[in-house]
Amino acid sequence: MATACVSHENTTSFGAVHRASGPERARCRPRREGGVCAHGRPLGCGLRREDSDSAVGQPLCRDCYD
Repeated sequence: MATACVSHENTTSFGAVHRASGPERARCRPRREGGVCAHGRPLGCGLRREDSDSAVGQPLCRDCYD
């Protein structure tokens, strides 16, 4: 039986991706509750990323990204 991925706010229609911090130096995808998706990968990312970071625009979980 397939397990559905958890949806969460602030996502694109395709799934959550890593994002750059911007001028306010925000964290990539902070999640107070933590948690993992159906594939065992983290639902959030607490790092501060520069625009040039290769992870920016990449999905948090490639298997959840549709």
